[in-house]
Amino acid sequence: MQSHGEWVESIEQGREEASAAWAVPGSRICIGRYRCTVRYLGSIEGQKGLWVGIEWDDVSRGKHDGTHQGKRYFSCRRQGDACATFVRYAKLREHDVAFGKSLEEAISERYKTVEPTVREVVGAEEAALTAQSNGSLTQAGLSGMMISGLAVTPLVKSFMRNVRSLDLSDNLISSWRDVVTLVSSLQNLKVLDLSKNMFDFTEIEGGPCNNLETLVLNNCVIENSKALEYIDAVFPKLKELYVYNNNVFSGVPTDVPGRTWTFSEVDLVDIGGNTIESWSTIAQSFGHLPNLRSLLVENNKIQSIDIQSMMDKGQFPSLEHLNVGGNCISNWESIQQLSCLRSLTELRFSRNPLCGDDTLRDRIEVIGRIKSLKWVNGSDISHAERRDSELAFLRRLDSFVPTKTNLDSLLETRIQYLENQYHVERNSSGRVGGPTSLGSGMIHIRLSCGSKLVEKRVPRSLTVNKLKMVVQKLTGVKAQDQVLILCRESDSSPASAEVISSDGTRELSFFSAVNGGDWHIRVEKGDTQSQLTLVSEQEARMQTQEEDMRAIRAEEKRLMKSRHDN
Repeated sequence: MQSHGEWVESIEQGREEASAAWAVPGSRICIGRYRCTVRYLGSIEGQKGLWVGIEWDDVSRGKHDGTHQGKRYFSCRRQGDACATFVRYAKLREHDVAFGKSLEEAISERYKTVEPTVREVVGAEEAALTAQSNGSLTQAGLSGMMISGLAVTPLVKSFMRNVRSLDLSDNLISSWRDVVTLVSSLQNLKVLDLSKNMFDFTEIEGGPCNNLETLVLNNCVIENSKALEYIDAVFPKLKELYVYNNNVFSGVPTDVPGRTWTFSEVDLVDIGGNTIESWSTIAQSFGHLPNLRSLLVENNKIQSIDIQSMMDKGQFPSLEHLNVGGNCISNWESIQQLSCLRSLTELRFSRNPLCGDDTLRDRIEVIGRIKSLKWVNGSDISHAERRDSELAFLRRLDSFVPTKTNLDSLLETRIQYLENQYHVERNSSGRVGGPTSLGSGMIHIRLSCGSKLVEKRVPRSLTVNKLKMVVQKLTGVKAQDQVLILCRESDSSPASAEVISSDGTRELSFFSAVNGGDWHIRVEKGDTQSQLTLVSEQEARMQTQEEDMRAIRAEEKRLMKSRHDN
């Protein structure tokens, strides 16, 4: 039989439970400025009162994983992380707790629209209202509005009837079913950004939504690849999928073939920042996509790449753009594997262990190894640069691979192609001969910045813009702040100096540096105005020189005429 105190306590707890209808497990709330998900509402053994179990978005705020004194009360989405906390309900009510708002409320707040009247607004909001009233609004931004419900009311449907791009990032949305319902109601919607929300993905019954083409789910704490199946099932016409900075393949064995998603029309996938360790996970998950042209896998933990062994499966038949930057790739053999991708035209590979301080050397290495590339690390490859880089690549190989033994088959095939291309042969001592000189595409320059002096061999085809990136790496002077002055050591007169900073697209072969002599490039730091002043002074000197030349030629003509008359 309950004591009077226990009876009073049970009455109080009943009242608390009745008032805590908002704390439904799975609902998203914001306590102060910290987002979290309600995972539990009830009593805790050995403790009085009503308790709320929450999983913090910010893992550092957690104290446990949903257990108390050895008993589990709930499970967190992020298994193994201490990201949860129990909070007494009575104490939670004292905090600044936001329970979220409806989509209609957010629209009314952001665009000052309250049906049937419209309040006075100005600027961008006025433009949006005007567009809404005549049905021409095509983009709607509702990021960070604390939206938790996506009910499609008449106002929502009317306001967004022609919206093609909708930003719902950084809200409190948790229902995947509500997302699908919203998309199916907005037939003109093509682009949807749901980043920084946290969903419980479930299978949705009913027909697919054929209108959506771009879906952004960055930073959504997706911990299971099942989410990809559900996405593919309801959005079969997707062309771009962004799931950056999640953990999509958490706990998925790398040797399990046959994912169930097809993404038959997807041409871009961003799976970066997902702690993926094996290239085979990438290949088995996306290698079968027939129209995939761009694959972004930067900032993962991939250590090596193997494509050759899986080519019989028709891997990545349409892939043109690949970003593997910021991984753990430490061997050039992995980069050589990419030569198997016949459609590959653009590669980004910076911030890997194989990359040294000499970014130009790394660029030459990649261009030399992969024939199909047209862009490397965001910079295009000219015909002249490809020739110079391939010759430099052969020259480097000649210094430590005198004979073609113990080479992997891809590299050996590449070497044979380049030797035939440039009519180069290797003799018994490993020296290279033939009509094409391997050093002909390189020039020797000296870079000086203050007291720092660096000597380098660079391709004649190197543009000034690319040289600036090399200088930035070597000297720390940002490219936009550089004043590059080409001059001779033996001639300190201003007339011998040539400012090349403003000729960003010019190749070094255009300037005097390729004509022999002891040319070097002096690096100075200056703003745009100082560069313009130097260029103006240079142009003035050139004009003076031209005037002097015209005067000399005029005098020569006068003397010739005088001799002829005599």
